[in-house]
Amino acid sequence: MDFANTEMPYQGTVPPTGLPALVPRTLVSQLKPFSRPHTVRSIWELAITLVPFFGVLSAVLAAINAGYLIAP
Repeated sequence: MDFANTEMPYQGTVPPTGLPALVPRTLVSQLKPFSRPHTVRSIWELAITLVPFFGVLSAVLAAINAGYLIAP
């Protein structure tokens, strides 16, 4: 099937998935609470990301170090 030359048969306001159309004014009002930064939440998100990252990083470095010690 040649997708480059096909036209979109849908021209209505409701997408074919059955979901309602996105109205910009509604989106702006619904997303307004997320437009302001929250310091506590930001610190929490960094903590739950960086702690496991450094945990895995230290495990990898320990495995590499052990591998070099085991190799002849």
